[in-house]
Amino acid sequence: TILFANGCSSLGITEEISGSEKKSLKARDEINNQFPFSPREELVSGDEQNKQLLGELKNRYKQNFLELQKSVNSSKSKFAVVNLTTEYGSKTYKEGVPFFESLMKETGTDYVDVSARFNGLNPTEYTQMPKDGHLSKKGAEMIAAELEKIIQKYDGYKSDVTLADKPKVFGDGTPNQDEILDGGKDLPYRQKINSQGLRMDFDLTFPKQKQRVLILGDSQIECPFLDNEFTVSGLLQKKFPDKEIINAAIVGYSIDDYLSLFNDRAKFTDPDIVIVQTGGGDILDQYFTQRNHFSRADKVFEPNEAEKNFYPKITAR
Repeated sequence: TILFANGCSSLGITEEISGSEKKSLKARDEINNQFPFSPREELVSGDEQNKQLLGELKNRYKQNFLELQKSVNSSKSKFAVVNLTTEYGSKTYKEGVPFFESLMKETGTDYVDVSARFNGLNPTEYTQMPKDGHLSKKGAEMIAAELEKIIQKYDGYKSDVTLADKPKVFGDGTPNQDEILDGGKDLPYRQKINSQGLRMDFDLTFPKQKQRVLILGDSQIECPFLDNEFTVSGLLQKKFPDKEIINAAIVGYSIDDYLSLFNDRAKFTDPDIVIVQTGGGDILDQYFTQRNHFSRADKVFEPNEAEKNFYPKITAR
């Protein structure tokens, strides 16, 4: 997961902030000032203290995942998970793969490690390297081909769940955005967000007429530096004109963000298939500083004893 901005401030949804939310944001600012550093690779260094803490973070991930699976099952949608990071072979990748494989087997979840496709490939062809590590057009085509297999598996399936009291927006993108961006990296691209906060070129209407595929993920699925038509979801939409491919991915999001986004907004799209993109970094995102700095939730995550003891160890380096 590549983190560009605080999850809350990046939403762009123009809603009134209540007094309690302002109080929560102030409290979070205070704890962020107290704990400004967010460790990444340090969490997988391998010593005994780290292993204990990492075990707790994995358990936290598992609990969030189980809640998400329960919510998706309630929508009677087919559910699949893809492990996707362009950092094949990194410490976080190696830590995540066996954990995800075990968890998905335990929960009976369809799972594929699409990151393995990057093994041995030239990163300058499949990513925006050397300027950025996100997918290039060629990389997006490769990943879309992998997700295509999941969608084909459930071709024709329709959930009979239709939710009432739908919100105005179903995603956390800025509604009606149509801008040329470059992320400060001289990689210009056109980002279009529909009126419902989703990275799509059209709005969803109800009742649905086509099979709907909802994709939850971070920047690897949102695909910064690519125009909508060249993103993973854009390519899938072109491949499946008889379906509606819903891109609800947001830069910096993680498993608990997918859970809250699905429950708050995305489930109201009435999806038939839900695909969740994850990666080893999502485990690390369960550390309290990451959650406080980047979570979409308006709450404070207090560190437990293991997290508190670990923090001075890495800031002293």
